[in-house]
Amino acid sequence: LYSAGAVVYALLTGRPPYSGETAEEVLDAIKAGPPKKPSSFVRKIPARFDAMVLKLLAPSQADRYASPEQLLADFDTLSEE
Repeated sequence: LYSAGAVVYALLTGRPPYSGETAEEVLDAIKAGPPKKPSSFVRKIPARFDAMVLKLLAPSQADRYASPEQLLADFDTLSEE
């Protein structure tokens, strides 16, 4: 699910969630904290969707979606808004 979050982030913003010249720089960026909210690049993205994408990219696995079903359930509630 983490990888799906990175792909969704890139599709939404046109850039990866973390960047760097080397793999070490990318890892340092990941360790430094969460990426910018997708809506900081694309203002039309709802705050709830921002939260979902950032939850997919949470550094700690305990803070991410535990299953694809949980993610789909959030998508269902997003479509109801």
